Amino acid sequence: MLSLVSDYVNVWLDGSPGSKPSRPDQTELEWPITASGAHRNISDLADTGVVMVCKSLPSTAFVGPDQHTRKYRIKHRKHRPLLPRLLLHSGPSDSSPIWAKYEAVTYRKAWVEMPCRSTGSTLHGRVEVYRKRGGKEGKYVFTMMIRGQKETFGWRRSRSATIKDLGLSRNGYKLVRLTKGTHVSSSHTGPRTSDRMQVVALAARSHHVFPRCMALTYLASFGDEWEVISLVTILAFWLWDRKRMVKG
Repeated sequence: MLSLVSDYVNVWLDGSPGSKPSRPDQTELEWPITASGAHRNISDLADTGVVMVCKSLPSTAFVGPDQHTRKYRIKHRKHRPLLPRLLLHSGPSDSSPIWAKYEAVTYRKAWVEMPCRSTGSTLHGRVEVYRKRGGKEGKYVFTMMIRGQKETFGWRRSRSATIKDLGLSRNGYKLVRLTKGTHVSSSHTGPRTSDRMQVVALAARSHHVFPRCMALTYLASFGDEWEVISLVTILAFWLWDRKRMVKG
């Protein structure tokens, strides 16, 4: 049953107007979330700069600085894995406040929603995520307004020694800054893709060890809200790949 939510306002963090006729409004999402979020950088969680996400139960995973420390809880819907629904809690238990949620509305589109500081404590921000086929533009792509500018990012599958250095396998993902012009005029240093786009995060995955884990590191940061959105987006990508490759 859908929960009707009428005590807060939803705004789009991609710079779009708050109401769009083509997009369902807030009452069509299932979970109401708390009016105040936990505003902290996920990248600060570990002194090493590598954040671990480890699955402990069929529908539960934990985020922490290592495989054994549980800082944040993640719940996901198990019975429809190709339309993932994720809840990120700002603590280790189900009773911890919900920090963000990811809701796949079709096989190609999802929403990430969170209470956000930039819009005020009674407003919730929402970002649209597109899952794309093929090409270099990225598989899971989202756009946000950052410092007054629209910025687009996309997670791509990747395989490299740099990813293996995160402590799992060579297989994983890279988050690429897709904003037009950044591959030519950007002054940012750091790794680039073969098409000269800036790599801003890396994730390594491991399917066949227990517990099943993912290691994530940010090479740049565009704010705490961006870090949360990029985290739940790569978790959805990881779940999609796991269900395609293995059972359970």
